Amino acid sequence: MKIKTNYLKRVISLALATTMLVSSVPPRVFAQDPEPKTDALSSATYYRKANWENKIKDKSRWPIGENQRLVRVSTSDPLEMNDVNYDGAFIDANGRTVLRLIYREKAAATSGVWYRALFNFGDLDQYIDYDKSYVVGRDGETKYDLKPFNDRKERLLDIGRATGDRTNQRKNLPINLVLKEGLRTKDLGDRNYIVQMRITNGDDAKKIYAYAPGKSSMDYSSYTKTTSVSLSDKVDSLFVKGGQQSDSENATNQEFFMSEFIANPEEYADTTNIGIIRTQYMGQRSGGDKSPTVGGEQIAFVQVFDAKLVSFLKEEADGTIAYTNLLKNNRSVSEFAHKIKIKKADINY
Repeated sequence: MKIKTNYLKRVISLALATTMLVSSVPPRVFAQDPEPKTDALSSATYYRKANWENKIKDKSRWPIGENQRLVRVSTSDPLEMNDVNYDGAFIDANGRTVLRLIYREKAAATSGVWYRALFNFGDLDQYIDYDKSYVVGRDGETKYDLKPFNDRKERLLDIGRATGDRTNQRKNLPINLVLKEGLRTKDLGDRNYIVQMRITNGDDAKKIYAYAPGKSSMDYSSYTKTTSVSLSDKVDSLFVKGGQQSDSENATNQEFFMSEFIANPEEYADTTNIGIIRTQYMGQRSGGDKSPTVGGEQIAFVQVFDAKLVSFLKEEADGTIAYTNLLKNNRSVSEFAHKIKIKKADINY
C-alpha cells in the first residue's frame, strides 16, 4: 500500500531541515466513550503520568510506572533524536536465529541526564535468550547486555557507555536478539511483534525523556518509540535500502519515523466518532533552506500500510482522507508549510 508522492516530493524534501512531517488520516472509530478524552498538556516540566494512562486497555500501550515521571525536553536538549528499528533476521555462526534491531540517536553533546534506553519487547520476550543476546557498542567490538528491569518485564541498555562520545555524533548500534535454542522465525508464527523503547536517566529509570517543546502535546509518541518485527506482512522488506552517502549533501544526519492513533482530536467537531492515525517523519541535516538531494534528485518518503485500513478511512466533505503538514523541530507549523490534501484516488491499492 503506497501513497502516490511524486507531486509531493518538493514539499516533503523541505521537511528534512530539522522539521517534522505529519500526515493525518481520519478513520471511523468504533464505540467511543461518551466522556471526552484529554491529552496530557501542561507547561510544567515533570509529569507523574499521562491522565489518560489508566483508561488504556490495549496491551500495546505501555503504561508509565508508578515511580516514573515524564520529563518534557525542548529543542535545546543534547539528545536531539532517538529511535529503534527492526532490521531483519539472520542465522549466526552458532546456528542460532537472531533478530536484529538498531538503536539510533543524534546528539549535539554528551547528555548529563539520559544514559539508558528502556525496552519493552511485549509478546516477543518469551522467545528471547537474553543470556546470548547483546548490543554492539560504538567501537564495533564491545558487547553490552540488556539488563532485566521491572521484574524482568522490561530491559535496560546502558547507552551512555555503548554510544561513547556523543558530542555532535550520530550513532547506530546493532541490537542482536538471539532466539532460544532450536527456534526459527517460523516458530514465532505468522504475526507481527511490537517492540517499544523509552530513553531514561539511569538504572532506576525514574525519569522518561519526552520530546515536547514548549506547550506542545505530550502524546504517546513523544516519549515512546516503536518498531514492528514484521513476520506477517514483511513491510520491512518492501524496499531496498540505499548505500552509504559520503558527501556533504547527505539527505539527513539522522532520522526517525512513528505512527500513532489519537481519539477525538480537538481539530474535528465530530468528537464522538472520529480519530486520526498520525504518522510522522523527522529528519535532521546540515545546510540552509535548500532542498536536500541524493545524486542530484529530490528526496521523499513512501508510507506503506495494509490495504485493509482503507475501508476504515472516512472521507471529508471534499473527499479528503489524509493530508500532509510541515512542522518545525519545536512542533509548531513551519512558514514553508503547504497543507497538501490526499484523496482515496491518490492511494495505490
